[in-house]
Amino acid sequence: MSAWGSPNRIGANETRFVCGPDVPNDGHYVATVSSPDAYEFAAGATAQLFVGVQTQDVTVDVLLQHINTCTQNPNSMKPYSCYGNMYDLTLDASGKITQIRELYHP
Repeated sequence: MSAWGSPNRIGANETRFVCGPDVPNDGHYVATVSSPDAYEFAAGATAQLFVGVQTQDVTVDVLLQHINTCTQNPNSMKPYSCYGNMYDLTLDASGKITQIRELYHP
């Protein structure tokens, strides 16, 4: 996922989770499409990031800064951690993000 210049939208690829006995080093997500779609945030959208292994509510602005920083320099986003740029999105009926949560994967 990559945050785009607009403060109210992000680019994200749909993914599927790959796991099983033939997958080394735990399961992981793979993109199901080659180019990201644009997703806008609904009014009042909520966001969560990890501090260590605990989640913390943050603003969408902090989330977008986190995505941009983790994409460019994953070791510099303190106090939050960068866990592979993976997020779970909840969308409303119009396709806008109502909730976005960082997924933990060391």
